[in-house]
Amino acid sequence: MLDGEEDFATSLWRLPEGLRFADKLPVGYPFSYLQSAGSAERMTLEMRVSHGDNEVADHFVVGRPVVDQFAEPVAQVPWAEHIQTVFANEVFDATEAGDIYLHYYQHDTIPETYSLRRLEI
Repeated sequence: MLDGEEDFATSLWRLPEGLRFADKLPVGYPFSYLQSAGSAERMTLEMRVSHGDNEVADHFVVGRPVVDQFAEPVAQVPWAEHIQTVFANEVFDATEAGDIYLHYYQHDTIPETYSLRRLEI
């Protein structure tokens, strides 16, 4: 359903154990998640991994494995008024992203067949 303009992002994260969506969530929640931005034809995925309440979380761009990440051409993914620049191996369509989201839902991580590029945020 992502059109890249009005509907341009989605995310998936777990509620803390014992809480419901309507409950007051801890400050800074969600700590770990999978999110995407763009359109159904062209989107980028990011994963945030928390290491505990007082630890700095790691933030990654999801991609397909390549021999030399920085040899990959850059690609642009437009969403709303923004343009996200990523590497070509980090651009997905809705079908492939849906498979990654399903795996994340089941396992709290992406499939082993994909790679993560750390973002310095």
